[in-house]
Amino acid sequence: GDVLLVVRDITAARRVEAMRRDFVADASHELKTPAAAIQAAAETVQRALESHDRTGAARFAAQVRREAVRLSRIVSDLLDLSRLESERPAMNPVRLDRVVAEEVDRLGSEAREAHVHVAVQAAPVTVRGSSKDLALMVRNLLDNAVRYTPQGGRIAVELAENGGRVSLAVADTGIGIPSRDLPRIFERFYRVDRARSRDTGGTGLGLSIARHVVEQHGGRIGARSELGRGSTFTVTLPPA
Repeated sequence: GDVLLVVRDITAARRVEAMRRDFVADASHELKTPAAAIQAAAETVQRALESHDRTGAARFAAQVRREAVRLSRIVSDLLDLSRLESERPAMNPVRLDRVVAEEVDRLGSEAREAHVHVAVQAAPVTVRGSSKDLALMVRNLLDNAVRYTPQGGRIAVELAENGGRVSLAVADTGIGIPSRDLPRIFERFYRVDRARSRDTGGTGLGLSIARHVVEQHGGRIGARSELGRGSTFTVTLPPA
């Protein structure tokens, strides 16, 4: 009789499965830290209230709030990431310069509080894509720049179309990224400096989200950096 032999390459499937396992483990680990801090601080608030220590209660209540904000940021980033990985967005013409202007505007108070000056040079540029996701990408690049730029620093945002490509550059005068870390900064939860990232409220997912959005829009993202001098993130997209 005839024999039908079916050969299936399961290497890719296994790799995806391993990535999912790692991701779940990493996400659980990241969520555990603020969750434990909230629990400990809430217990301390309770004890402080029982002993009528209003100053202590206020201090630890502020810590509960800070950690809860961090927890909700991680959850929100995880939801964005899983949506970007599983959905194809509807593509429409988007004025990227308007998206950039809105996101810089939204960043206003944060940049002022951090004493960081933001300068924008944006030519009118149209791309095909999802305005919501492109806004998310720009927001994450700007957030990242503000987070790692010391007081008195500058962020320059440039948007132009040349040679049939749209290019967006976000340059900062921040702390920079060591060259050994540069190839890994777009990985989920990868942090150059864990302690500093915790202090600044970073989730470790922003650049990974930015990369997903760019790739979904048929573009490329890269970074160059000099320690102590700053970093420049460059996105190139096809025009509409």
